[in-house]
Parts: sequence; C-alpha cells; structure tokens
Amino acid sequence: MATSGTIGTTSITTAQLLEHAMRRCGVSPAAQTPEVVQVAIDNLFLLLLMLSSRGINLWTVDKVIIPLVAGQATYVLPPGTLDVLNASYATPSYVTGTNTAAALSYTTQLASATSVPRISLAFSALPTNPVVLSGSNDNITYTVIQTIPVAQLTTSVSFYDTANLTAYSYFRVSTSAGAFTVATFGIMSQVSELKISQMNRDDYSAMPNKYQLGRPSVNYYFEKLVDPQMTLWNVPNTTGDQLVIWRYRQPQDIGNLQNTLEIPTRWFEAVVWQLAGRLAFELPNVDPQRKADVLTAMDKFLITTEGGETDGSPIYMSPNISVYSA
Repeated sequence: MATSGTIGTTSITTAQLLEHAMRRCGVSPAAQTPEVVQVAIDNLFLLLLMLSSRGINLWTVDKVIIPLVAGQATYVLPPGTLDVLNASYATPSYVTGTNTAAALSYTTQLASATSVPRISLAFSALPTNPVVLSGSNDNITYTVIQTIPVAQLTTSVSFYDTANLTAYSYFRVSTSAGAFTVATFGIMSQVSELKISQMNRDDYSAMPNKYQLGRPSVNYYFEKLVDPQMTLWNVPNTTGDQLVIWRYRQPQDIGNLQNTLEIPTRWFEAVVWQLAGRLAFELPNVDPQRKADVLTAMDKFLITTEGGETDGSPIYMSPNISVYSA
C-alpha cells in the first residue's frame, strides 16, 4: 500500500483542538456557542500556563541576548520569562567597513573576508517585510545566511547568531519590498562568553557593596517578579558587552482560532484530554460518568507525555565526599 510520503505536514488548528476537547465532554458542535468557545479558549490559556509550572517544556527554552549599559545593574527580561537556566557575560570584537545604504538594502564592505558569528541590528524606520542577512565575496552573488521575520525587527538593538562561519567580504541586510533605514548594523568577528552563576536573595542582600563597578563575572540575582529581572554583580562598567541567557518561558499566546498552538505534535493528545477535563467542570449538563472517564484519561495521557519530555543528554554526577570536622 502507498503511504503519504510526507512527515510533519498535518496540522491541527486551535479551533479543531477545542472541538475535540468539547466532544470528549459530550458537547456537540451545535451547542458550541460563542460563550462556550470563549470558556474553552480561556481554559486552554490557563492549561498552557499550568503545564509550564509542572516542569521545563523543552520547546519553550530559547536564547536571549541583552545589551549591557555601563552603570546599569538591573535588566528587565523579555515577557513570559519563567526562569533563567544559564547565563554568560559576552565580550564581542567588532569589525568595521564601508557602509552603503539603499532603499531596500544596507551593505557593509569589510577590508578582508571575515567569519561573523553574531550581528547586532536596529532600525530607525522598520521594514514591512522580512529581512534577509546575506554574505558575498564579490558584491554580486549573495548567499543567504539568515532570514529575520518582521516580528523580530525593532528599533532597539537586537542580536542574531548567524550559525554560519563562512568568511565574506560583504554583509548585507535586504528586503523584497518596503523601504527601511538601518540605525545599527554591528558585525562581530569574535564573541567570548564567560559563564556567570546565580546567587540567592540572602547572599545578594548581605553584600556590602551592591553597586561595585567591574566586569560582572561572578554572580547575578534573578527575581521572579511580574516583569522578571536580573541584577548583575559587579555592575557592568562597559557599554556594548552582552548578557546571554538561556531562559525558560511560557508558550506563545493562543492567537486566533485558525492558528496552531506552539506545542509539539507529541503533546496534542495530552492537551486535548487536559482541556476536556477542565471543560467537564465548567460546561453545563456534562454526564457524570463521562466526566469520570475524562478525568481518568487526562491523567493517563499527561503522565505518558511528560515521561517522554527529555532531550536524552547524559547526566554527569561528581560526588564530593570529604571529611567532616566540627
């Protein structure tokens, strides 16, 4: 028998997911009024937040690079940050060249071909289309290094790892339509990162000089506020260095009903049953026996799915057994 020949092309929209969850509660499509749908959307949002609190969802770990400012100790982290998993202090080495600006492109010509691990980019007039970062050695034939979606383009300085260490003499930012103006196009030939460690509230509050200037190569203090923030020690004494963090964040917002959720396909079944279990308590006239069956299924599928949420990397343990002395 012939198979489809495709993998990962089937998608389930948010509307379809809601319908499946409500059907498992015994709610027919005819009974899905706007009020019922809104209740389902609200519960889906709360469900995704709850799943974030149960443990680290691997697909919501991402890398954030924050520009540091001399004399500024505290930095507000991007919305949705739940925890900081790793942090490092990055010192970049920039290269400069001759810049040429056009309506749909901005090009920097370097003195020689250079490998570029990271760039910084900011606009004074934003593009309306995605921009393409590309490199060339003859200013004629360009190779695409990275495409940056419109949602990531800002007037503030943002950093992008190129994931391409091919040496080029020309680096260009361009778009297919919609004029833009570049405010910053920083090209880094090297980035040195030094790990920094987290301190707790007691240690930070006990420090005699919290505002000592220097390279913050020792510690940071993370506060889980409504707007999470990190405080560095020492306080940075240089503008232009970077704070690189791997953060754990909440999933993307639900969006409209024709969007798909930001969850891996392996999680869809568990999410449908979890949502059905919540709706069984909020929707009217749900059969008690069906409610009991849904509650049993929701726990079963969640345990099964969470058990597979691992990256498979090895764990190394280094016991430190020493002599105890009073």
